[in-house]
Amino acid sequence: MPAIISQDFSLSLQGSPYKRIDEAREAAKALLQVVEENKSYTIINSKKHLHIESWQFLGNFYGVTAGVPDEQVHDIYENGEWIGSRAYAVVYHNSLIIGGASGRCSIIDETDWAEKSRKQIENMAKTRAMSK
Repeated sequence: MPAIISQDFSLSLQGSPYKRIDEAREAAKALLQVVEENKSYTIINSKKHLHIESWQFLGNFYGVTAGVPDEQVHDIYENGEWIGSRAYAVVYHNSLIIGGASGRCSIIDETDWAEKSRKQIENMAKTRAMSK
């Protein structure tokens, strides 16, 4: 895993905000075109939810990618029984970790997952972490 490097820095405006908005709109338009062409989404309650591959594709526009190192996937237990998985995803840019997020999936909180395999639940925890 790449090392986290701490550097002294201050935040400042990076170019024109209006140009950034135009660039974001362009990226969103390109992303949605590919998502529609590949049907890279799932409809849940009448809303389109993008697959993780779509979010990774968007990140690629900006030179970032997310992943979940094996040591960042943990079992969740309640009263001594396994009930799900928790994962911590990291965001990489030029081999440096620049961010991260956690995700979980539980057979207790989500009854739809009660019949899924342990591996499917672990993978959903990873997907949720990377999607954030």
